[in-house]
Amino acid sequence: MSKRDLEGGVGRVLTRWDVNYKSVKCDGDLPAKVGKEQTCWAYMDDGSNLKMVGVTTKVDGDDIRYDVEVDGKAAQRLHRTAPA
Repeated sequence: MSKRDLEGGVGRVLTRWDVNYKSVKCDGDLPAKVGKEQTCWAYMDDGSNLKMVGVTTKVDGDDIRYDVEVDGKAAQRLHRTAPA
């Protein structure tokens, strides 16, 4: 999954939680291999930041499912299906 798509997914999690944030930046793409991780940072309106990790949980062709974790705990199950 591209870095940009992962950043969007993490941002959607924060929005669902009603968290005010300025931006989300991930360190790179999320590999399409179960168990692989990518670190992302959510930059908050108050100047603080929050480390979040995307973890691939299932890959079926172009369909990548992943969890977003905060401090090692599963925060929100997500999935993204790549465009055909």
